Amino acid sequence: MKKKKRYEKKIIVAPTAVSWADRIRRLSIRLARENRSGAHYLSANCDAVYRTVDGRGPDASEAHPSAGARITFNMSSVHVPGFCEATKDRRANAYKNCYDLAAESVTSGNDKHVSARRKLVDESLPLPKGASVAETYFGAVDVNGSGVRFYGDVCLVLQRDYAGTCVVLDRNSYELVRSPVKEQVARTGKLKQDAARHAIARSWSGSWEDDLRHIVAAKALTTLPLVARRWSTGHISQAVCSDEDYIEVLKGGSFNAHDLQEARLSAHDISEDALTAARLASRRPVPRLESMLWSRRRAVAEIALRSLGVPVRIVGHHGRIKT
Repeated sequence: MKKKKRYEKKIIVAPTAVSWADRIRRLSIRLARENRSGAHYLSANCDAVYRTVDGRGPDASEAHPSAGARITFNMSSVHVPGFCEATKDRRANAYKNCYDLAAESVTSGNDKHVSARRKLVDESLPLPKGASVAETYFGAVDVNGSGVRFYGDVCLVLQRDYAGTCVVLDRNSYELVRSPVKEQVARTGKLKQDAARHAIARSWSGSWEDDLRHIVAAKALTTLPLVARRWSTGHISQAVCSDEDYIEVLKGGSFNAHDLQEARLSAHDISEDALTAARLASRRPVPRLESMLWSRRRAVAEIALRSLGVPVRIVGHHGRIKT
């Protein structure tokens, strides 16, 4: 009796290395076939993405110096005064990552450590040139929002000059250890899992200078509705950073308050602070203790930032404004 041949399922870990510009070209062709009614707007909307990333309006020939995509780091208002003090003292790493905090805890006795999961993710990533895992700092791309508020209520916006050598990932690197990617990696076998994670992370990555505009375009094309209408700056801004769905930035080396373009507070938090102040004044009803605490923390954080010449802006929407 003839034995049946056994075919093993081929597991594709990551796509073949293709430039982000070429990915956009292929994606546009596929989307044009699938959605003919909006096909003639694909090229115009890709151009709108590139303009938004560069800081150019829909009719502008030149970029505005304070507009466009920026690297943002969200920090709790609790820690902002310490960040500002470290800047005044000219400490090398005013902004700290988990490795800095773990190193400091050895002498302070706080017993902070970097989790095994965090290390696993970090060791799988294509790092900025010349930076070790411990010297890499994780931010997010934002256009004119208040960053990833899950990580803190104060959004620190770096000046654009600091973006040149950064690595950009088209998503949160923690997806390497979350479904469905973790199952995809597990199927490669125990001995190949590290290589699989490295390959996947590389397929998500690009450089700020060469690839960011294409990475943003890819995200917009796969998340925004493909209709016969032109996307606005507001549409694109929300596609770039929506809650915890963001484009991640790996920056080599820390920074301080002098490296900031500005700091941003969300209109949601500021409206809560205003309500708290109004209730304190009238005493009807008495504001919650935690509302008073966070309102005070944000006020202290803003004073600390302004004392170092950092502008603090309230962000209430994602679109363009006239000042």
